[in-house]
Amino acid sequence: MSPRVLTALLLLLAPPADAAPGKAEQARLDRQLAAIEAAGDRLAARSLADYVADAAALGGDPAAIAKVLELLRTQQELRPGHPLYGNFRWYRGQPEVLDRNAVQFVTLSSMLLAHAHPGSLGPNEPAFRRLMADAARGCAAQRVRPGYTNIFLMKATNLVLLGQYLGEPAWSEQGRSLLREWLAHVRREGIAEYNSPTYTGVDLDCGALLRRFAREAGDRELAEAVLRCIWTDAAANWFEPARKLGGSRSRDYDYLRGIGGPFDFQAAAAGWLEPPRPDRLGPRDGPRIWAPPAAWTEPIRSQTPREVVQRWGAGLGMQAVHWQTPSYSVGSSGAGKAFDDKVLAVTFAGNRLDPMLYLVMESQSDPYGISKAPDSNGHGKSLHLRPLIGCAQSRDRVLIAAAEDTSRPKHLRPFPELKGLWTHLVFPSASQLVDASGKVLAEGSALAPGSCVFVRKGAVTVGIRALVGANGWDEAEGRRPRSAVLRRDGEQRGAARLTWEHGAGPSPGKALVALALETAATPDEAAFRAFATRFAAVPAEARVSGRQVETRWGSLGATLDLAGWKTAALTGGSTLAEGQVMTVNGVEVLAPTIDRALSR
Repeated sequence: MSPRVLTALLLLLAPPADAAPGKAEQARLDRQLAAIEAAGDRLAARSLADYVADAAALGGDPAAIAKVLELLRTQQELRPGHPLYGNFRWYRGQPEVLDRNAVQFVTLSSMLLAHAHPGSLGPNEPAFRRLMADAARGCAAQRVRPGYTNIFLMKATNLVLLGQYLGEPAWSEQGRSLLREWLAHVRREGIAEYNSPTYTGVDLDCGALLRRFAREAGDRELAEAVLRCIWTDAAANWFEPARKLGGSRSRDYDYLRGIGGPFDFQAAAAGWLEPPRPDRLGPRDGPRIWAPPAAWTEPIRSQTPREVVQRWGAGLGMQAVHWQTPSYSVGSSGAGKAFDDKVLAVTFAGNRLDPMLYLVMESQSDPYGISKAPDSNGHGKSLHLRPLIGCAQSRDRVLIAAAEDTSRPKHLRPFPELKGLWTHLVFPSASQLVDASGKVLAEGSALAPGSCVFVRKGAVTVGIRALVGANGWDEAEGRRPRSAVLRRDGEQRGAARLTWEHGAGPSPGKALVALALETAATPDEAAFRAFATRFAAVPAEARVSGRQVETRWGSLGATLDLAGWKTAALTGGSTLAEGQVMTVNGVEVLAPTIDRALSR
């Protein structure tokens, strides 16, 4: 099925507003309503808005819609003069608005309904309009920076469409201004939430709704520029041999596989994945999906091998490098930002459900991202720490240093209580961990500082060399140098790990890890042995002098300033020239789109 045919089919899924839902559609609505009634204090405002949008679009029971609208109204902040007026408590049991993004998610579903299915609310339209009039104030009042990509774009989209729906041009003008601000920000600093399996899809949802329903031609042109920027990011980082996004990324909730979320629907519309099953599709899916023209994506995706270098911020190291070949992709970020970033990732060709190789430093003894705990907004998540990162990459070679100090302020942690401090290098359990001779290492084997091991999966090998340990914080503080230990406790999830245990309990101390990695195609034993010999012979060192950590591996270098808690220097890796935003094999691919849009 072609992308255009799939998109057209999605748009035709919903019956006319005056038609009663069919058996399958009614069963869907009944399930949603039953979940709402059973949710208790965890009743989410977003779920209520989604039900209203689905039920009205499908011609559902007006009385049920009215009941759900009343419930949604009870979760809206309506105290006069309150700074969060118009926003929503994400969960019914919360005494106040904690997650200020709730108003944006509720409004996006509501604007999809208002513009894709006008008149479908019937007698419930006045109540819905009052709800949206107050939500508009909450949307506009939320302070969001353009680096918070998905929420900033959602706010801009909501305001443009709210202004149209409510007949308030000032809201639309504010949204229009935000779109231009976001494009100007990307031109300077790149896409902050880059290559995210979850939020790339949200960004595309916003752009698609605006491109489809904005009345002003100028708004549609801005929406198209946003769409092209996000699709360019996705195309550059899409690793076709595994049929998923490869490379490092911002904000990835799937530790193991790096897939899922709304981007899967968009990728299917683009023809990159199989179309979703019909039972997974609802009336909200068609209007938010917009397949990109092949000219936006295919000239990029057809380049193999390719090196992608992109900005995601203005600071030192705020660039990502992604090297792709027909059998593997290697990506890293020169720095870290969020608790759900993935700063190092190796993706192997094959099944998209296979785990990636990734590095994570965390505090909950949860290397595979399985356990969920409430974050500051009350959402159940599995989040890792946000260590100080220094990373340099040149094609398939990566040097990465990571440091953490749990005595630093608690607001820098994802959860208030720590259970310990671990660094994990996770890899597919279908691979073998071997030494330089090719001997398979058993459970409990240790990777001592300075030594090398190799992950072999099919005809691909990842060489891993531990640089920090004997000269790290452990020795400086009179403790035994740390070794990584092989654990194969993730077989049921297809994963294994090398783990450094830095400390235990709620005050586990400090962590310092530095690794050199190189990935290569090794089709036979002779190729593996030649690679292993060459990898181990590359000069490497790690020195801790006072509060400065200097690491070197071949031509790559990364220096951490632990006193100032910042990356001090990165050398030898691929980087961008002044004025460049994102290059594919050295050619700028984002700037022309933005310059054209902002010149109009």
